Amino acid sequence: MDERVCAAAIWVLAAVLAFRALPERPGPTRADCPDPWRLAVEAEEEARGRLPLLLCPDGIGERAASLPRGAAGLLLGRPIDLNEATEEELQALPGIGPGLARRLLEDRERNGPFRSVDEVARVRGLGTARVAALRGLATAGAR
Repeated sequence: MDERVCAAAIWVLAAVLAFRALPERPGPTRADCPDPWRLAVEAEEEARGRLPLLLCPDGIGERAASLPRGAAGLLLGRPIDLNEATEEELQALPGIGPGLARRLLEDRERNGPFRSVDEVARVRGLGTARVAALRGLATAGAR
């Protein structure tokens, strides 16, 4: 056998033995995380035949977890709340750069929270096309 193949086999064996030596810790269950949004995402993933991803918004025992926000949340289908988002989270939205994100934050501080996604059109630089692109990816407050 080639030396590289032997070395690879030894590393694989070492990894398997190390993995088996880890203590078995059960992960969170559905009962541990009664979040309606998470349950909806899991049901949709199961309907598509995908392995559901368990997300827990609150701490479970000693481990604290949170729902992903910003770009990671968008990838999981979670819309960004325009009234709570940071500048970095706003930049995860399509067509929103650093300058526009800053103007959104300034407008939110000056005029109060947005009541709907359509209301962000009051910010300079956000036209009807860009507002239309935000629908489904952003919300204005609690759903």
